[in-house]
Amino acid sequence: MHILLHIPSRGWAQNRGARAGDFIVKESFDKVSRYLITKTDFDNRFIWLDAFGSRIMGCAQCIEDKRYKRNAMHFNIGLVISMDCQVPVKYELIVRKLGRYFHSLEVETAFLSDPDAQTKLLPVLTSIRASLNGPGSCKLQVLPGRSLELFLKPAAPLEAAAMPQDFEVPVLVGRSPPVKTDIVTSLILPYIDGVSHVAKIACMADVDKSIVKTCLQNLCSLHAVRFLPLTLYSDSYACLTGLHRLVSDPRLGQLCQEAVTLSNKERTPSIGRLFRLFSCMSPGSTLKDLLTLHSGLAANVDVLRLVQFGLLHCLIRRVSAYPVRLHWSQTGSADCSVGLRGTDQLNRLLDGYRSMDEICASTGLSRQMVEERLERDSLVVVIRR
Repeated sequence: MHILLHIPSRGWAQNRGARAGDFIVKESFDKVSRYLITKTDFDNRFIWLDAFGSRIMGCAQCIEDKRYKRNAMHFNIGLVISMDCQVPVKYELIVRKLGRYFHSLEVETAFLSDPDAQTKLLPVLTSIRASLNGPGSCKLQVLPGRSLELFLKPAAPLEAAAMPQDFEVPVLVGRSPPVKTDIVTSLILPYIDGVSHVAKIACMADVDKSIVKTCLQNLCSLHAVRFLPLTLYSDSYACLTGLHRLVSDPRLGQLCQEAVTLSNKERTPSIGRLFRLFSCMSPGSTLKDLLTLHSGLAANVDVLRLVQFGLLHCLIRRVSAYPVRLHWSQTGSADCSVGLRGTDQLNRLLDGYRSMDEICASTGLSRQMVEERLERDSLVVVIRR
């Protein structure tokens, strides 16, 4: 079984070459069928190819069961779009979700293998195609109690957003979340508080981490979320040349005051005080040192929110730490690997190319625990840049 939905782009010419109406003729389809109904090695893989002046994409599915002929059922529900589409990756989530949805529907209800499948399936696919070509989203009840929600995100202006890391912190951009979200995204939105990292959000929302990452990647492509590094008091920050905008742009200064002021609104910090607080950040001092030496400037200021605001508006940058071990033999300090997964693994991580965040994520230890162990090894130096 192979099904293709035609999703034309704006301004696409009506001359469709090898297609007759909205369908690809059999002679032409036979030339590309092996790329759509693939071997089992490519099951559940997103594949797209250019043929007949169009771009065809799909995610082949295979269900193994003795009730099928040859003990397996192969099917693929794909999209046909214009060659002019600059970002075909934006359709990947739609294609994958269609494949997973009808895979589950067939396993649980034999929807596709039913003798009347064509009669039931045609109006569903017609409605999906009309909705995606129109408003760009659809919500259908295919069977009682089984609904399907699809949302076609707009193309990113440059490239698709990268998959977030476990230790990155998503921050909502703007005052309100996006209006059009699917069910899973609506579950994780309440936990995007600017403090919790991706792994913690997945745990609190009780949603699989890979699904949370996909949802956050989608929100980032919609420019609704940006990812920041986890803010710790042991981190260092440096000012950027754009810091003067905090004073020269009244609107930016007001936004900063609203974002970083603590509960007592009567003691709102002045823009000048916030500017001086930013100016005191330097690569040689940590955020903890800043609070210790300039506690008066930080009065009634949420310093973590201040750092996030500075990063989002390119007022400051984070100075990342890259540990390097100067000696690669096994005869170094014995204490440096206590609590880690072996000296060999630690040596491979301390090559100067991996930041402290990546090392913590690889070892499963907190930043403080890793720093304490590395401080015991005199052969380890930390480069901050």
